[in-house]
Amino acid sequence: QMAGSALGLGCSGGLQARELTAMSCEANQIYCWHSCMVFNDTVNTEVCKTKGMEVKCMSQFGQVYRDVDGHGDYWPECSNATEFITPRPTVVQPTGACGSFQALIDDASYSKRKQLAADTYLLWKVVGDEVKCKMVTKGIVGWLGFGTANIGGKNNGMNGASVVMGLNDLKVGITINEYRIDDSKTGFRWWKTPLTSTNVKSKEMVATGCFSTMTFQTKAIGEVALNMTGTNYMLWALSKQANPTTDFGGYAPYHTGVSGGEPAQYRG
Repeated sequence: QMAGSALGLGCSGGLQARELTAMSCEANQIYCWHSCMVFNDTVNTEVCKTKGMEVKCMSQFGQVYRDVDGHGDYWPECSNATEFITPRPTVVQPTGACGSFQALIDDASYSKRKQLAADTYLLWKVVGDEVKCKMVTKGIVGWLGFGTANIGGKNNGMNGASVVMGLNDLKVGITINEYRIDDSKTGFRWWKTPLTSTNVKSKEMVATGCFSTMTFQTKAIGEVALNMTGTNYMLWALSKQANPTTDFGGYAPYHTGVSGGEPAQYRG
């Protein structure tokens, strides 16, 4: 049995989102990513001044955050940058006629299926002591992710979770690997290194035509063994907002659609 609550693969750590402005923060803080972030030993007014720079809230693309900017992976840095945050190129979506999505989710080779969101399904079956899973969604994704929640971890068990993640990187190509999400930071660049020991096999991701799918078979995700007779607390997410890249320190976008949209449609 697969169980879970509303959570996702890309939330703002343990930071509390509040209605703030830059003037609300203390002298040893900077307004960054909808929160007042405290300076540290390497990024503070004095250290940055010796470098001829200022403390600024920055993206990994070298752009400056403002309070009008939305969700993302922003942190204080010493910088002289002046360019503000601009959106990444969105994932190109199909425009022609599509085949039957219903036929895809009715795949008779899987004995169980669950609707995760309006246009996203999980199909699975038990194969010996393993589970074969197939995640299916309409449209072309930047990435798909599915894994085991870290019970008691931050963001409803997202931080510290073990996940199988398929990346649709236009430069590198499609890759599927296991990852362990950082215990406190949620941006992909902080946990981008795949796990070296893996039980996952028969991996395949397709992101062409009108649909995206990710298939794999395993008895464990990371170090978390799957319970074949009881309950597993799982999480999932996907993004159509942008394609991931290994450039700029490694990037995968927030779990959302091409033009944003209700987060519940892209994670759970």
